Amino acid sequence: MSELAADTAVTGHDGEYRGMISPDWGVWGPGGGYVASIALRAAGAHSQFARPASIACHFLRAAEFEDVGIAVTTLRSSKRVESVQVVLSQQGKAVLVALVWAADQLPGIDYCEAPMPAVPGPDRVPSLHERRAASGLEPSTSTFNDRVDIRLLLWDDFDSRPPTPPVNCSWYRFLSWSATDDPWLEACRGLTLCEHAVGYAATRRVQGAPSTELSVHFHRLRPGSEWFLARAEATSAADGLIGARTDVWADDGTLVASSMSQLLCPISSG
Repeated sequence: MSELAADTAVTGHDGEYRGMISPDWGVWGPGGGYVASIALRAAGAHSQFARPASIACHFLRAAEFEDVGIAVTTLRSSKRVESVQVVLSQQGKAVLVALVWAADQLPGIDYCEAPMPAVPGPDRVPSLHERRAASGLEPSTSTFNDRVDIRLLLWDDFDSRPPTPPVNCSWYRFLSWSATDDPWLEACRGLTLCEHAVGYAATRRVQGAPSTELSVHFHRLRPGSEWFLARAEATSAADGLIGARTDVWADDGTLVASSMSQLLCPISSG
């Protein structure tokens, strides 16, 4: 079993589930995409359908690295799709609320007008650990970086550079991963990367911008993909809010997920 599978697993039935937020996926606190992945796994355990179509999350408060209660409710169900609400709670308070669409796997039109950017392959890009060492920086304290190999195509010293365009384009590889036939688990990789990549994009303009909202569409599933390319752009900032979008491609060039997100940034970065 992969680490992501074990650390997003849920137990329970009939709309009442439990999970554990692992300290092995920390950024500043628990990574938002990782926490949302627990909600997605709970939706998958509850739904009658095999494929996740989308998830829309509100991050209500910072989660803790501890047990989490999960309530899942079906809002609408038909022969082809199902809408469910997922609420993650700790110590009697909701930390995340998500709406998830699940769908039957049906034949239909198939096209993609969002080709993967032409960039150097991951074998030609230094890892984040190598980047930091070469720049004389201390090793990262984020445990997320011990679970995912991150290869930033755009790199500079966050502590000394002037503000730069808020764009992140990076290769990602989950260090412990086995191809799965569980579409809900596979979708967690795209979900996790959509949220994480936005953080790096926003950091190129401002420090400390927590996510308040994340909406992800799952286009295709590629469980055999080792690497993913994520491109995130924090496209607009005003009135204490940052709006951003992310696209994630598998290593064969297939678009697997895209997202829109909003971050809270009440202090001007100048």
